[in-house]
Amino acid sequence: MSRAPDVGIVLLGAERAHLAVRELASRGTSAAIVLASGYAETGDEGAKRQAQLLEAAGSMRLLGPNTIGLVNLTDRITLSASGALETDTFAVGGIGVVSQSGGILGSLLSRAAARGIGLSKLVSTSNEADLDMADFVDYLVDDDSTSVIALYMEGLRRPERFRRTALRAAAAGKPVVVFKIGRSEAGARSAVSHTGALAGSDRMYDALFSQVGVIRAQTFSDLLDIPQALATRRKLGGRRVAILTSTGGAGTLIADSLGMASFETPPPDEATAAKLRALQTGDHAVLDRNPIDVTLAGLQPALLRGAIATLLESPCYDAVAVIVGSSGLAMPDLVAGAIRESLPASDKPVMAFVSPHAP
Repeated sequence: MSRAPDVGIVLLGAERAHLAVRELASRGTSAAIVLASGYAETGDEGAKRQAQLLEAAGSMRLLGPNTIGLVNLTDRITLSASGALETDTFAVGGIGVVSQSGGILGSLLSRAAARGIGLSKLVSTSNEADLDMADFVDYLVDDDSTSVIALYMEGLRRPERFRRTALRAAAAGKPVVVFKIGRSEAGARSAVSHTGALAGSDRMYDALFSQVGVIRAQTFSDLLDIPQALATRRKLGGRRVAILTSTGGAGTLIADSLGMASFETPPPDEATAAKLRALQTGDHAVLDRNPIDVTLAGLQPALLRGAIATLLESPCYDAVAVIVGSSGLAMPDLVAGAIRESLPASDKPVMAFVSPHAP
């Protein structure tokens, strides 16, 4: 008899998918991915079909139903029939993504690709008849190529299992970032009708997340921004941030955002200010306050490198935010190169804010 497949992708409708699942299980297949919808998310009749699917699987593991599958970017293995997970152009990196929505997984993948954010594994769990979000977090905790875990969550079917897994991730030093929907009544109702998830009380999720050290993303864009920052593996030692800018308005914008988030933007001490002044000839720059404004006249590669290095060395600051102004359009490598070259000398976080739309 020929060898059993490692995994089977089932592309049949809900009426016949269980037949293929039973056949795969009888062959000794390890796992099946069921893409069809029409199960628990549709009501009682669909719930019966989902139970039938699970019974047909026996001891074989099941992803789905109502899933678009999974992608292992690390090893270039795509187990999906969805165009949303076409992976020819994606950056491979350290962020593992698990989503209870297939469409949202595709959305995260395309947004990450557009911004060059590297991902490791992507999984759509959807109805979670068998394998659920906690199973995949568990796997990613032990996955050497994943350093940060990002989750799009509608609701937890087994909160206690998730709790144990999140604590394992914390012990392993792998941050878990969750964007949990269902914060409003409308969102909670929609989650139930989408994958059959029980959204539950949002306050309960807040309590669970803070208890196990999970970071809650407040906006959808945060679900990529926060893991991207954490994937650098640079730890923030305090709350004092230096802002280096050549455009005053964006400097004020960042200072205001930092202040709203309880960060501090102290001016440089005298020694740091003296080092900054020594870098620039002429009197264009305002280097004794924060934001530290080097003006367009000062946008020379050596000056930028020196300014970033000085701020990273300074005992006044725990992190540096560098603002890329109009040079991001005309000379994209100017600030990017200066930031890149300054990274090896310090383990403090360095963030870039690109003010114009300069992909």
